[in-house]
Amino acid sequence: MDISEIAAWWGAVIATIVLVWDVIKWKKSRANVRVSASPNMQSVNKPEGRLEDEKHIFVEVVNQSDRLTTITHLVTKHYSNIWKRLFNKPDMQGVVTEPIGRQPIPYELEPGKRWTGMISQADVEEKTEKGGYLFCGIHHTSSNKAVYVRVKL
Repeated sequence: MDISEIAAWWGAVIATIVLVWDVIKWKKSRANVRVSASPNMQSVNKPEGRLEDEKHIFVEVVNQSDRLTTITHLVTKHYSNIWKRLFNKPDMQGVVTEPIGRQPIPYELEPGKRWTGMISQADVEEKTEKGGYLFCGIHHTSSNKAVYVRVKL
């Protein structure tokens, strides 16, 4: 192996490392939102300090990237079995037009900020069968796909 072959190999290795680093930077530059959902949440009535009877699914979205994104839709999906889940054939899909809470949709979610909202759990349970797999998620402007999280009722 002479010096020109060593230089060629060195250049190929460095170019590959630079390409991988650029892909990593590109992936991290996109908006990264984290969604969490908690079922069986009850509101506390402010004046009396009592729990309200109605249960809600509390949804929280946090923008973990350095880019602004806008939450456009709050959605739900239900699959009756694992096969329908694997082949993405939901039994029920829904869009929450007016989430319960102070932050309406659409909502501009700045880097490091969070959005919260609630869905009536009784409405979701009424439209789905017992068991199965329930998911809540959001659509946002920085991605073509929704970000979902499983909710265990």
